[in-house]
Amino acid sequence: MWVYHFFAFINQLSIPGWLLCLLIIVIVGAANHLVAWQQGNLPYGRINGYLTTVGLYIVVMPSLWAFFTERAHRALTDFFQGSGKSRAQVQAIISDFNSLPDWEFIFLLAVGLFIGFSIYSNLTVTMIPLSAQVLPSLGLLSWLSTNGTIAPLTGRAVRQIVLIRNLYAEMKVDIFNPGPVFVLSRYASSISITILIIMYGFQSIAFPALLLTPVGFLFQFLTVFLALSLFFIPLAGINRKMHMAKERLLSELSKDLKDVQQRAHHSVASKKLAKISDLRTAVSALKDEMEMVQKIRSSPWQTETLRNLLTPLLIPVVVYLVQRFLGGLFGL
Repeated sequence: MWVYHFFAFINQLSIPGWLLCLLIIVIVGAANHLVAWQQGNLPYGRINGYLTTVGLYIVVMPSLWAFFTERAHRALTDFFQGSGKSRAQVQAIISDFNSLPDWEFIFLLAVGLFIGFSIYSNLTVTMIPLSAQVLPSLGLLSWLSTNGTIAPLTGRAVRQIVLIRNLYAEMKVDIFNPGPVFVLSRYASSISITILIIMYGFQSIAFPALLLTPVGFLFQFLTVFLALSLFFIPLAGINRKMHMAKERLLSELSKDLKDVQQRAHHSVASKKLAKISDLRTAVSALKDEMEMVQKIRSSPWQTETLRNLLTPLLIPVVVYLVQRFLGGLFGL
């Protein structure tokens, strides 16, 4: 696929990818402001949020594609560690996990480009007049790049969530070693967190007024629903399996404890006290093990994973409070 060759070309450049993205962001932002100042569309020296983020929107989605490709590679490598699969088998699974069928990629790319063009032409130009007055070709490119990439990226994320669910369905749960489960749940959470940060973080910087429109509220609802669904849906099945494994182990321990206690009572009743000390030790050991098992979490995510997922939902509240504070301070 040409996407693979594109990123392979970027990796072969002598300049690091992060530095290349930073240069694009700075150069595009500087060019936008210079033109805006020269045209008189913006007072000289004043910085505009939208003009600053145009370069960011050009590179952020392609960068996220590369970022999640690498993160998925590391997550699956850790997941299959010690599974008995050969390196070639793991690499084949990772390659399939990070890919999309050509027809699906082209279709989603076309849909994304159409959406980007429509938003820019019908919404951005109206709400942000500077987008049509200052280097409009760069403004259009930012929307085409963002939506043209976000559609295949979302499609791949949905496909990966299905594959994660399948991997969970095939695995044998070990509640004493939840590491492999946590590896994939962290990856799923990183997708959801990124979706929320992009929507709330970048939108709040570039044009926060959009978030308060009916279209903005609908977009927020759909985005939050998608982000939370991508995290919780694939974990529903493994959550049940982990809970059932824990209950099954506790049930076995309860049966063993009941058996030992019955043997102890029988020994006392029959005046055979020679094994009472051993049976008492066994009862104590089983109780300790039951207490340990009861403390084991059966959820397929770590506490910090869930906390990190929900934190971005506070961004619009923080932005609103900051705006109110600055408005009251400066009388805006």
